[in-house]
Amino acid sequence: MGRTAIISVDGHVKASRAGYRQYLEQKYLEQYDESVKEAEDAGVPDAGNLNPEFGFDAQWDSSRRLEALEGQGVVAEVLFPNGQPFQVNRLEDAGRAMDAELAAAGRSAYNRWLVDFCAEVPGRRAGQAVVSFDDVEQAIADIHWAKEHGLGGIMMPALNPGGTFFFDPALDPIWAAIQDVGLPISQHGGAGL
Repeated sequence: MGRTAIISVDGHVKASRAGYRQYLEQKYLEQYDESVKEAEDAGVPDAGNLNPEFGFDAQWDSSRRLEALEGQGVVAEVLFPNGQPFQVNRLEDAGRAMDAELAAAGRSAYNRWLVDFCAEVPGRRAGQAVVSFDDVEQAIADIHWAKEHGLGGIMMPALNPGGTFFFDPALDPIWAAIQDVGLPISQHGGAGL
């Protein structure tokens, strides 16, 4: 029997709490440090959804992750978020924060970190950029940024109660931008409220 290469289409990654600091804008660092201290004081592990056999650090340690995955025959991955700065619920893919500005800062930091994480093993990680559709112009800018920085796709945001339906014509410029850059869009089950 020949060898089979496996590509995982549901990997989850994040930076460590300390690892996100360098990806945040200076003006958010004090708030971020406070949120980290609160989580640590409460004994909240620095982890999201993960395979317990791999350990927490396989979410952000490239070498550790490769070792764990290659041990199972996995040679490449499509990657989704497993936690972002300022996230209210550490087990949620959508990364909701207490306010829109912090949510945007968290998405931006995650995406910048993800670019670097994927670049450590070119061609083996297709990171899905986290983009909000709440601000059409910003979404278009984020989509182009994701393409320019080598991410492998766009994670469709959760459709939350009261949100704009994906088929609403107001979102047509977003769909056009995704087509223009040629990135696939993916939806992760369980990312809504």
